[in-house]
Amino acid sequence: ERLIPPNELPSVRNPQNGYAVTCNQKVTTDDYPYIISQHYGSDARARRITARIEQVAPGAMTVAEMGSIHKERLSINGQYVTKVVSTIDPADLSSDALTLHELLLGWDGDMQPELHAPTAFAAVAEALTIKTVPAIFGQLLGEAILGGGRGGPTHWATLKTALFKESAEEPAGDGPMATYVLKEGDSWASLYTEALETGGKALVERLGTFEDNQDAWLWGNVH
Repeated sequence: ERLIPPNELPSVRNPQNGYAVTCNQKVTTDDYPYIISQHYGSDARARRITARIEQVAPGAMTVAEMGSIHKERLSINGQYVTKVVSTIDPADLSSDALTLHELLLGWDGDMQPELHAPTAFAAVAEALTIKTVPAIFGQLLGEAILGGGRGGPTHWATLKTALFKESAEEPAGDGPMATYVLKEGDSWASLYTEALETGGKALVERLGTFEDNQDAWLWGNVH
């Protein structure tokens, strides 16, 4: 039977913590007996919003604060990527890769449109995607996932967050994602170095060098 009985739909009334957060992430536990969807968004935004809510004292939440939380632009994935990039020795990077490296160092993940670092993050993330999707799914299926639509890209968005998280927390490449992505003897730093090179070159070809055209590198102008 495809329909979920109304009294068994996921729901919460007056939760003990005082709030509920839904950002297209999975909201049920693994033992929930019904399939709601196989395409969930990353839980990164939900975790960030939860952190913002918990920073407010009980009973002190205001409409203005909720508006600020709704407009939250801090990227947890961006923080993961920056953490790995910060472990890379810049000595052997090309000038294009070095630009991304320098923009990401010290960045807190804020995706404000007047910043340059979000553009660098997007370039590294895209380069990692192009490199890792075929490695995980094979060339033919990888091309289908990268081709667009809802199913494949949505599934990849969830896996991508897992990859970013693991690369930041398991830098030596000891986690499960590494078995699909890294070659023997490689580390996440070596993969990210390649992404810096590929992403830096792609941005320069599209926008010109950072030194000559910084306005074009602003996140608000690129996104």
